[in-house]
Amino acid sequence: MKHLFLAGLIVLGLAATAQAQTDYQAHFGDLDTNGDGKMDMSEYAGHFPQGDPGFFTEADADKDGALDHDEWHDFKEKHAAGGAGHGHGAGHADDGKSQ
Repeated sequence: MKHLFLAGLIVLGLAATAQAQTDYQAHFGDLDTNGDGKMDMSEYAGHFPQGDPGFFTEADADKDGALDHDEWHDFKEKHAAGGAGHGHGAGHADDGKSQ
């Protein structure tokens, strides 16, 4: 029983580590693989295989099933690990998408 408990803790720890290592600071232009100006769930899952689908749903402010440039940057600002240099100002200039 003790070993089962420890194994469970290890699995939970690995899952938490994988989630913590998901870098949500990617540029929108890299995520919008088909270039339609939106990131759908398949594009999100392709770029963030360890990502939480609930984060996508949370970021989809207008609930249309896709994230546009502004929704993605609002999400990044809200969930930035360090915050510095990853907000609207830095992201918009770097990803090549117009507003």
